[in-house]
Amino acid sequence: NKVYKKLMGKIKTKKEDLLSIGQFFLDKNVYPCANECAKQLYTVAPEYKEGLMFYGEVCMFRKDYGSAGQKFDEALNVDPNYVPALKRNAFVYKNINPHVAIEMLDRIKAVEPDNHSTDREKGDIYYKLDEYKDAVSCYTTYFKAKTENDSTDIAAAENFLLSLFATQKYMEIGDYSERFLALAPNDLVIKRMKFFADVENYEITKAQESIKYITENQFADISTRYHAALYRRTGYHKYQDAEGMFEAALVEVEDDGHLVLHDRQGLIRRYAFKEVTFVLEEYK
Repeated sequence: NKVYKKLMGKIKTKKEDLLSIGQFFLDKNVYPCANECAKQLYTVAPEYKEGLMFYGEVCMFRKDYGSAGQKFDEALNVDPNYVPALKRNAFVYKNINPHVAIEMLDRIKAVEPDNHSTDREKGDIYYKLDEYKDAVSCYTTYFKAKTENDSTDIAAAENFLLSLFATQKYMEIGDYSERFLALAPNDLVIKRMKFFADVENYEITKAQESIKYITENQFADISTRYHAALYRRTGYHKYQDAEGMFEAALVEVEDDGHLVLHDRQGLIRRYAFKEVTFVLEEYK
């Protein structure tokens, strides 16, 4: 409209005003106006790192992650230690190029040595890559540094315990599960890991206590009820993947649908849909 065009005519060469007005439109989800401000800002000041960050956020709004990453990279060309750009690039690359995301997180840690959230984020990435030893290292650093945890740490706590189990660090599972249960007393994964650790550590009395979440039907939520109803939810059974047949016990089904199994060799196996199948026993 005329008012908008008049406004743009007044500020078209003023980078701070373009950024301020563009951010207003982006906050209000008015994409066309925000995008026009971003483009004009880039024309006026192509090396203005705050402007490049804004342009990247506009690209993120339309889910154009490739272009967003490019703008964040341009901001880093201006200032290689610009932490906001490193953080956003880590987010962008987390799912499309996780090793680049790890590099970005390492660069943040170099600039901000006390920023331990980078250790948690690296742990999450390594866990999803099934690189459990590295995940354990990152999570250990994080949870040692941050002794007071909140609900935002629960997913990382679960991944940490599962990574410890995959690397057969059962004593550590016992110690950390006690701490995490204080944070999330009804969490199924934490309870299950504590029970497995008690068994592996030959803590029979503790195992009898920790198994009560099953024997006494201490179901806290729909997730617990879902896992309780799963086919082959107890014991070792035969499965087959691309590498052949094996026996494993069910650990959990993750929120994103991945099936997590624990085989007889002590390894944690994680499968997406149709990557593994049940092998049915024949009855005579």
